[in-house]
Amino acid sequence: MTPESIAASLATALSSTAAAKLVSSAEAADDAVLEYLAMMVEGEIEACLAGPQQLAEVVGDMLQSYEIVQSDSAALELCALIHAQLTGQGGVGKEEEERKQEKAQQEKEQRQKRQKDADAPAKLLSAPVNVGAIAASAEKKMASLRSYEFATGKKATSARAAAAAAAARSEAERREEQQRIKREAALKKKREKLEAAAQRRLAEAKAEHEKLVHKALQTYLATPKKPGMARDVRLEQVTLSSPDGSKELLHSCPLHIIAGRRYGLIGSNGVGKSTLLRSMETYQLDGFPTHLRVVHVAQEIDGTDKTVLQCVLEADVERTMLLAEEQELLKDNPKGARSRPTVAGGDGDGNGASSQKSANGKAKKKKKKNKKKRSLLSMNKKRQASKKQQDSDDDIDDDAGDQPESAEQKVDDTAAATDEVDDASSARLRQVYARLDEIDAWGAEARACRILSGLQFSPELQVAPTNSLSGGWRMRCALAAALFVNPDLLCLDEPTNHLDFPAVVWLEEYLRNYKKTLVLVSHDRAFVNNVITDVIHFDEKKLTSYRGNYDTFEQVRAAQRKQQQRVFEADQRRREHIQKFIDKFRYNAKRASLVQSRIKALARMEMVAEVVDSAAFRFEFPEPAGLNGMLVNCRHVVFGYDLSRPPVLWDINCAVDMGTVVGVIGANGAGKSTLIKLLCGQLENRVGRTERNKGAVVAVFQQHQTEALDLDKSPLEFMMEKFHPTTEETVRSHMGRFGITTELASQPIRTLSGGQKARLSFSVVTWRRPQFVIMDEPSNHLDLETIDALVLAITQFSGGVVVVSHDQHLLQNTCQEFWALSRQTIDDEKEFELFDDNWDSSVGEDLTPQQQASMWRPTKPFEASKLKRFTTFDAAKKFCYDAVLADLK
Repeated sequence: MTPESIAASLATALSSTAAAKLVSSAEAADDAVLEYLAMMVEGEIEACLAGPQQLAEVVGDMLQSYEIVQSDSAALELCALIHAQLTGQGGVGKEEEERKQEKAQQEKEQRQKRQKDADAPAKLLSAPVNVGAIAASAEKKMASLRSYEFATGKKATSARAAAAAAAARSEAERREEQQRIKREAALKKKREKLEAAAQRRLAEAKAEHEKLVHKALQTYLATPKKPGMARDVRLEQVTLSSPDGSKELLHSCPLHIIAGRRYGLIGSNGVGKSTLLRSMETYQLDGFPTHLRVVHVAQEIDGTDKTVLQCVLEADVERTMLLAEEQELLKDNPKGARSRPTVAGGDGDGNGASSQKSANGKAKKKKKKNKKKRSLLSMNKKRQASKKQQDSDDDIDDDAGDQPESAEQKVDDTAAATDEVDDASSARLRQVYARLDEIDAWGAEARACRILSGLQFSPELQVAPTNSLSGGWRMRCALAAALFVNPDLLCLDEPTNHLDFPAVVWLEEYLRNYKKTLVLVSHDRAFVNNVITDVIHFDEKKLTSYRGNYDTFEQVRAAQRKQQQRVFEADQRRREHIQKFIDKFRYNAKRASLVQSRIKALARMEMVAEVVDSAAFRFEFPEPAGLNGMLVNCRHVVFGYDLSRPPVLWDINCAVDMGTVVGVIGANGAGKSTLIKLLCGQLENRVGRTERNKGAVVAVFQQHQTEALDLDKSPLEFMMEKFHPTTEETVRSHMGRFGITTELASQPIRTLSGGQKARLSFSVVTWRRPQFVIMDEPSNHLDLETIDALVLAITQFSGGVVVVSHDQHLLQNTCQEFWALSRQTIDDEKEFELFDDNWDSSVGEDLTPQQQASMWRPTKPFEASKLKRFTTFDAAKKFCYDAVLADLK
């Protein structure tokens, strides 16, 4: 309904006979008032049409403020008439219909009269016309009209209506603001409800998975383990579905995992790699050997009051259970105890080996003693059997009663029973000790400390409670626990995501020497290449095995696909040749037998599948606007967050130009994130000089960039709202550069995979066509193919790029220069002279020079991060790793 039609309905209702008793002043409802009331009704049209009560809530106050009605009840009755008019019901609608018909008839008659006058011939005036008299008459009428307006107070009423209209507009704005607040509150509540539901589903899935893992562990512990049992996994018919059962991931395909090999599980995002690893961990694959211990690392451990070292040691449940059983057995049989060997590698002086020899000697003595006991027990049994036989031969009368047992016999029986219990207890204790020796239980703590040190856990962190650690460090703790358990089959799902560069190097070396079986899922091509010995390719609902690393897999697969395409083309040519013969001689009686044989031969031919290459995914950064030269230049920069503490960065000298790609590596806590913020201008240094190109547009891709996305919106809605005003065509074109297709652009963001969310984040940060792009761990959540596309996009980008990453393949194939950040001890007086010479006095102008010096000039020695530049990746990698090793020592 339009405001004009609503205003007409209001006027009709107010002028009706039924409204005459309710309206106190019909003149107050002039055109301005009706127009404003119509606007209010139009703004809440759905509520107004719902009923008279709702209509009264919208316009009832205004009807009384304009003095149209005097009470709430009159306003409600009048609103009932207005509602009937708006909805075409009641007597008002009938009166309006009659009035409309009468008005239409009058207009028709006027049109006919005008047409008749126009068609009639022109007539001469019968008398002269006095124009002056006509003007005087018009002036007289206008004066009369003004006198009437003054006498009736028409203008005063209009002024009052204008004031009321202004008040009504304020009221409408207030109502609109309230409605907006309500909508935002409802949207926030809905979002919180969705997030709570998502968290609840995640918690339920986690709890269900933990139950399955616990059940699988009980199954493993209950399965008998015999020496020489096969450690291979050979399944011929593997079928796997998604967790919700809506999608089939694998269909009747073989899975062969040979013991001692290291496999890389390769496949696109969302194909089902993680689901397969979880199924192996919980023995949900039919026929999976339950005597193999499987550990799958995919999530961080829960934070508790237990220390990191405790959590790692308790991860080996079998060791914990065996040690508890040992204590129980020793309570029943204290003589069965043996001295435990010193922890291997504990002191480095060979005591562990000597203790082991001592333990072996005691075990031999124990064995001889037990043998002697068994011999005595055998003799005692023979004596008792002989005595029973003698009693039977004597045929003693039963009525005479049983003769009391001699004291000597009682002692012999008690000794025999005790010896039997001791023998069984000792036998089980020997089994427990054998299993503890097999799993190296005595050297567990030293082994756990070595693993934690390799993952950059300092001695202080090793004894820190896990609830004080961040998510990344708890993920490292979970990884350390899995490595410590040393399972028969270790499954690692993206283990490098939460590791810094030195930790990745250490883990790579550790896994290369891993003696048992490994299945690895990782996006780091260099890491995968250096660790694995075989590839399992997960594609098109089947698993295909290849020998060699990832590079070898790519070469072999490319050759196979090329050969398959040749076979397919040859098959098509042969089919075409046979089909031509059949078509040519199908109706030739002399060749009928030949045609039939060709048809049968064509039916017997096996179909050769055509090689269909999936569309190559491409990243494409938008071409930056014209800009040359320097983007940022740092000279002798020193930065710290707290004036009362030593600086974080010390004497930083670096520069980035257009066309330059720089890779930044370093341990966690070395200051990489701080350096990024300095380069892009989010932080300002207090010592040294930083020059930035003011004309450069800077884009920063943060490590947790995807957390800033609105999960309830689609990518298209999110981009349209964030970069308003813009067109849908422009947004779709921009997102298409990053593989966000038309279908993906319409889905809710929460349904996208991690890689798809990362691509959307790239499209957000590059919207303004930046000349300077800074990326913090951009390869997380991306599969290998997407990383290859990212490599190509960076190499083709003409602006400047700084990449912070642990992905060696990404760094080696994109960067021209490498910056290595490492913690160093600052103790040279020349360093402090540099500090004084480069102090920027413009910073902290509210402080006196003495206060600045006392607060900022750190007391030597202290530790800070310094930057060293390299032109080759291997040199930067060695420097960074050596620095971490030196720091740990």
